[in-house]
Amino acid sequence: MFNINSAVKRYFTIKIGDVVLEVEPPTKKVLNKVIELTQSKGPEVVDGLFKALEMILNKNKSGYTVPDSVIDDLDMDQVSLILTEYFKWISETKNSPN
Repeated sequence: MFNINSAVKRYFTIKIGDVVLEVEPPTKKVLNKVIELTQSKGPEVVDGLFKALEMILNKNKSGYTVPDSVIDDLDMDQVSLILTEYFKWISETKNSPN
């Protein structure tokens, strides 16, 4: 019998300031919400990107909630880079044979 609980979880490790987070891979529900938020149009684009990042970072192994002030202090280049690296990690993890 296959036991899903025996699957090894992989984590995306990110350091923001002094905080190191091990971010979990997204569930289908979270992934759909993140994709929806990042595809906003008009002025909602920026809010959508920051909200998506907040959802991603707060789904971490330690249960740490990233303060709004930390996310608000990131610039668009940082947000874009984090999201790019996170989705690249998801793609690599999905395609990894292990």
